Amino acid sequence: RMFPIWRSSYQDADVSFGLRDLKGRVVGNVTSTLVFVLAAVGCVLLIACTNAINLLLARALRRARELSIRSALGASRRRLLQYLAAETAVLTVVAAAVGFAVAAGAIQLVATYGATYIPRVDEIRISWTTVTWLALLSLGSVLVMGLVPLIHSVRLSANRHLTSGGRTATDSPTAKRLRRVLIGAEFAIATPLVIA
Repeated sequence: RMFPIWRSSYQDADVSFGLRDLKGRVVGNVTSTLVFVLAAVGCVLLIACTNAINLLLARALRRARELSIRSALGASRRRLLQYLAAETAVLTVVAAAVGFAVAAGAIQLVATYGATYIPRVDEIRISWTTVTWLALLSLGSVLVMGLVPLIHSVRLSANRHLTSGGRTATDSPTAKRLRRVLIGAEFAIATPLVIA
């Protein structure tokens, strides 16, 4: 209905009119850039989880004798799982706290130096939605990082580790295969990220 009114206010007949949504006018065309950055952050999270799984798996192999002794002294598999899950949860909570602090500092840094690249960047704040996402990602990371080493730790043969005289345990073929798969997955995620 307003188009004829607008058209009558212009003398030039060659003027063309177009519509642009308010979001595009206010924010600009940064959606694809921000989605790309979000995908890169997701890849970095997956790489970090893969590294943590590898480290926790190596630690579980080193502690196989300790877990076998705990099992021999009467600790059930459920109790061992709770013990190892608590360690992984503490590690993840500390990592989430450090990540939150880094994010708060990065927002200040981007607000200071990124105003020419991202429109209205000074309005970005850490909200409860962000904290909720951080909590959910941390919980997911606990499940991803803790599940593989936990399952592998409780499957270890207690008798084999108790009767062996040495204090160190060598990797089983399954553990070696799992670590190779994790390293391969890490490279598969990191290579496109570096190229992009």
